[in-house]
Amino acid sequence: MKRVKKILFSTRTMTVLLLLYGISMAVATFVENDYDTPTAKTLVYNSTWFEILMLWLIVLFAANIKTYSLTKREKWPLLVFHLAFIFMFIGGAITRYISFEVQMPIKENQTTNEIISDLTYFKLNVTDGKKALSYDKHPYMMSYFNAKDTRWPFKRTYEQEFQFDNKVISLKTLDYVPLAKDSVQTTESGEKLLNIVTVREGGRENNYISEGETKNIDNTIFSFNKPVQGAIQLMEKDGNIIIGSPADGQFISMEGQQMGVVTDSALLAQNSGEIKANEPATLNHRALYSINHTNFIIPKNSFKGKIVYYKGDKNNPVDKNLLEAIQLELSSGNEKDTLLIKGGKGVTGFNKTVQINGLNVSVGFGSKILYTDFSLRCDDFLLDRYPGSS
Repeated sequence: MKRVKKILFSTRTMTVLLLLYGISMAVATFVENDYDTPTAKTLVYNSTWFEILMLWLIVLFAANIKTYSLTKREKWPLLVFHLAFIFMFIGGAITRYISFEVQMPIKENQTTNEIISDLTYFKLNVTDGKKALSYDKHPYMMSYFNAKDTRWPFKRTYEQEFQFDNKVISLKTLDYVPLAKDSVQTTESGEKLLNIVTVREGGRENNYISEGETKNIDNTIFSFNKPVQGAIQLMEKDGNIIIGSPADGQFISMEGQQMGVVTDSALLAQNSGEIKANEPATLNHRALYSINHTNFIIPKNSFKGKIVYYKGDKNNPVDKNLLEAIQLELSSGNEKDTLLIKGGKGVTGFNKTVQINGLNVSVGFGSKILYTDFSLRCDDFLLDRYPGSS
């Protein structure tokens, strides 16, 4: 027993553990740089072995204070060194288990007591037409370990069951794509899609929206064959696309021009026009529209296809704000459905609604709204930038 105690609590053991602690922090830094913060937390910071390592070091530092009588005046420098590590590890434990991080967005002249959690949740809202129940109690971080094509030697799957009266709803993750960008595969068995081409300084980008979907593109909400208040509504009618805008905008006909490139100002001035708010109009497939500071072209009518997602570049300022795409399997009774949702930190709504086993189930992934006992008001907001920078 004494031999075991000597091995576990010796100075040599503490030196080895400190070295292991330093290596772990370095590995976590590289993982976070190459992948993302959730992956680093899953692999190191929130892992059980890392918690045991920190607890072990706390015990060793506390034991050394007593063993080597570090409270004596001449040994105070060593005492401070040991106490510094103890307080640092205890502070990390408080952050890990007691505290939590949130955001409180407040617009100018607005008062609020709503905060948005940094933790993310799988959120369900279930109704049978008579009553509704919501489920969002268990926080979960999606990471590269949840991806089907992960380079790591194992894959992590989220599974949870939800009880609604005498029915059980099971949710399981199948695949995960961080910073999800979309492309399309044309197929007659696919769903109806519309291509919205955004035009910005960095060039053109294809954005695909499926029938019945609402999508945020360049901070502007679009909907396709789905009336949504406050969105740019694109509705099919008699072989044409009808565009309805919640705000005034402009369009420029690109007839005779390279799509998205202005070459003849006189010609474009003749073929320009205005989009009036809440006044639907027939869409021109050869026109560049500008609504809510978003420039876009819809080059053709809808087509049948399948949206596929791939990982964006986290170093790209546009891609780094993209949402996560998660493929789920939802089952209840003898029924099963596969669906793909998009979410992430800061997303508070539901993404998809399906009918299964006689229930309407809305599914989402992201943050949830919490309420404080107090309110804050923003009286004034000023933003200053350094000259010549953004």
